[in-house]
Amino acid sequence: MKFFTSQFRIFFLVFFFLFSLTPVNGKKKQPRPVFKIAFGSCLDQNLEIKIWNSVLTKNPNIWLWLGDNIYKDTVDMNEKQSAYEIQKANPEYQILRKKTKVLGIWDDHDFGYNDVGEEYPMKKESKDLFLKFLDVPQNAEIRKHEGTYSVENIIHEGIKIKLILLDTRSFRSPLVSKINELGIKEYVANYEKTATILGEGQWNWLEKQLNEKSDVIIIVSSIQVLNDSHRFEKWGNFPLEREKLLAMIDRYTSGNAMFLSGDRHIAEIFQEKLKSGNTILDITSSSLNKPIPNRVQDDTDPRRISSVYAKENFGWIEISKEKQSIAVDISIQGIDEEALHTRINPKK
Repeated sequence: MKFFTSQFRIFFLVFFFLFSLTPVNGKKKQPRPVFKIAFGSCLDQNLEIKIWNSVLTKNPNIWLWLGDNIYKDTVDMNEKQSAYEIQKANPEYQILRKKTKVLGIWDDHDFGYNDVGEEYPMKKESKDLFLKFLDVPQNAEIRKHEGTYSVENIIHEGIKIKLILLDTRSFRSPLVSKINELGIKEYVANYEKTATILGEGQWNWLEKQLNEKSDVIIIVSSIQVLNDSHRFEKWGNFPLEREKLLAMIDRYTSGNAMFLSGDRHIAEIFQEKLKSGNTILDITSSSLNKPIPNRVQDDTDPRRISSVYAKENFGWIEISKEKQSIAVDISIQGIDEEALHTRINPKK
């Protein structure tokens, strides 16, 4: 199966080490410059938080919040503000903020309340608190439109990296649900042509971003894109939107795009083959301090190409140039810094 183009390769790691090789002349080869991105989701401010020291040890260039950055299901903005203040006051997170660029998206528990979408009545007020938490400048582009979608363009050692941060909450149509044979509520597919996740404005913006040439494209979604097997929130609840997203990526990219997602309280990786023959990955990292081990049995989707990690974790990406090619190395890190996944050697 095709994992990459000739200019792009991806590894999933159990351990990732950069070795300094010593040539015959005895001079050490300088380690290649690496751009490092850490990411994670689902951090309950009222529970013990042990993972920040592990993130700090890795010294990322960017920290990416993937949503559920606080847990406060309410329409009371004073309560949400208090939750953000608790999260932001964490001593280790304060260190991270000072030394690392912080970006992020939101999900239901920080946006509004459980599984809510466009029907949430306090969208604008919640957005203001979210942007304050991220220290977003008052003149930032994200403040000029509805929703919280944004883009970050990075150039590292000549590598063009594009981070596309989607808003899967502000415009999302209400979910459709049923009670299954076990008496449990589950969300089902909504095939209505007017049903949406991103909304028209965000779709137009996304197409423009994908049409710009980049070497590595990282698309950040709070909910899983590829996994379609479980009863919870996912892009598969809106099949036409999911199909539109994958088709748009297939049209404008060449096997150099990937998804990052959170929400699930477990970590795992999925892969799907697109119509062009290129493949795309969905790397899920969740939860930073609130794992749910019994979620493992829910994940039976054949697109999953990894084991499932059900302890506290964060995601880790290293992007570098090796001779004439680009290397993208991805792992899931636990508190003890052991990664989740085995190494996969891409095949042409």
